[in-house]
Amino acid sequence: MTAGVDDSMLDSVERLFKDLAANMENGKSLPANDSFDTAWSRVEQMGLPQLLVQENRGGFGGSWRDLQAVLRKAAAYALPLPLGETVVVHALSQYAGLEVFAGPSSIAASSVGVLRFDGCLDSGRFSGELRGVPWGRVARHILLEPPNYAAPYPLAVVDVAHVSNISHGANIAGEPRDSLVFDDAPVVLVHFETERLFALGALLRTAQIGGALERALELSLCHVGERKQFGRPLAEFQTIQHQLAMLAEEVAAVNCGAMAAATAMDGGKAEFEIAAAKLRANLAVGRGTSIAHQCHGAIGVTQEYPLHRSTRRLWSWCGEFGNDGYWGRWLGEHVQKYGHDGLWPMLTELD
Repeated sequence: MTAGVDDSMLDSVERLFKDLAANMENGKSLPANDSFDTAWSRVEQMGLPQLLVQENRGGFGGSWRDLQAVLRKAAAYALPLPLGETVVVHALSQYAGLEVFAGPSSIAASSVGVLRFDGCLDSGRFSGELRGVPWGRVARHILLEPPNYAAPYPLAVVDVAHVSNISHGANIAGEPRDSLVFDDAPVVLVHFETERLFALGALLRTAQIGGALERALELSLCHVGERKQFGRPLAEFQTIQHQLAMLAEEVAAVNCGAMAAATAMDGGKAEFEIAAAKLRANLAVGRGTSIAHQCHGAIGVTQEYPLHRSTRRLWSWCGEFGNDGYWGRWLGEHVQKYGHDGLWPMLTELD
């Protein structure tokens, strides 16, 4: 690990996540209010929302690589909290010189409406709709990318207290994906050069996909080691061993890509790495979940067995912040710009 979260701290984080997952209504995607508030309070007590905030401002002073490692653990335990989104909002707000906001936050990469400026660099007004906001109903602040975003337009933070209407929605895992409407709501402008929120969201989901795939592999290994067929454990069959080896390859590929993208973010620019990592993660979801469910047979789709808590999240996350088609086109267009003589130099210059 880099500065901010060392191995012993990561062990403490994992113990917290394991305990929270065991107590949040058996892994439901949307826990009851009291369960959510209790869990979020414990996450805040550990200081995790301030993971990327500088130490002199009360944070960990961690890195994007640290965030990747933490989100990987959170996803492995199917933790139903907007941790990654909150860390991003706190980090970008702090980078821009704003005070860190209290409570859970979220990001909105899809919006329609109008952002107008108040005649100064620090504030404005937003009228419009934020669509498919992760955990919008529990967020206190939302960092949004203005409609028709183009640099150097700033990002904007809106207080959910000013919402005029909210429509509850969910992804196929049951996690909140809400639409919020604002009417001339005051916003604080965030002037900081960073990757687009859409790309940062893809980085979060890539890290989470790695953790959820790890959990699917762990459950599969446990199941085939215990389940017997024709008097032998399933794990002794060569076909099963081959399938599990393929699943392990997918897990390793996703986590390597996520680590590379997070490391690139620590270097200041990671658009290409995020695109490649998210596309690879998306491809791994289809292959990995298919293998996990095949190894489990019928039990893998039951409500009582925990596999679906990981696989339904995986199926949801691979379509969020860019599906296969989106990132495939992005990479193709990006690579095409360099031509056959420029591609290799571009790749070798990446850190």
